[in-house]
Amino acid sequence: METKIISINDVQKNMDSIREAATMLRNGQLVAIPTETVYGLAANGLDEVAVKSLYDAKDRPYYKAF
Repeated sequence: METKIISINDVQKNMDSIREAATMLRNGQLVAIPTETVYGLAANGLDEVAVKSLYDAKDRPYYKAF
């Protein structure tokens, strides 16, 4: 898995990067999103493989809810 860091400071100027992140989510990839404290991991909740990837990334068993 390749890690790509995209910094977005101005939504209007970085729409291409936002579209890229949206495409990644549609393709079943994970996207890290910064929050006020640390980060959140985003995945397409309707994509079973993406959800399993999220559980794997967090090293959580599949039967345990977030």
